[in-house]
Amino acid sequence: MGRNPQRHTTRQRTIIFIIFINDLSDDVTCTAKMFADDTKLFHGISSHEDCLQLQDDLNRLVDWRLKWQMGFNEPKCSVLHLGSTNPCYEFCMRNTSLEAITEEDLGVTIDRELKFHIHVNKAVNKASIMLGLVRATFTCIDETTLPRLFTTMVRPHLEY
Repeated sequence: MGRNPQRHTTRQRTIIFIIFINDLSDDVTCTAKMFADDTKLFHGISSHEDCLQLQDDLNRLVDWRLKWQMGFNEPKCSVLHLGSTNPCYEFCMRNTSLEAITEEDLGVTIDRELKFHIHVNKAVNKASIMLGLVRATFTCIDETTLPRLFTTMVRPHLEY
């Protein structure tokens, strides 16, 4: 049987996707970071002009999307206002207001004050759950086994 030319491997699709979105951030003036299919824009807002500049960049992303017939998952698009003196302007994409969120998970969960207490609480909860699983699973734990289990199953959650 011959190979189906319509079938692409995952690697080929990934390369095609990267080539396709490579120019996504070319027209924006603020900092853009992309990871897989996720893009984050960063811009300091200290004046109304800064707000307009960021909104203009969002409009450019929408124009890019329309040009290349790509879809954004608009319900997942949001804005995180950082700092206690942030004026918290409202931003939109295609006349849809972006939800203002109070925390973001960038691998490490931060809140608008750039504090990590939410991240620490999540890590402690995960470690507690793992410790509970270890205690429920292993009925006879001696002084050699417990440190090994703790080191491999619980401590990584606390160290991350």
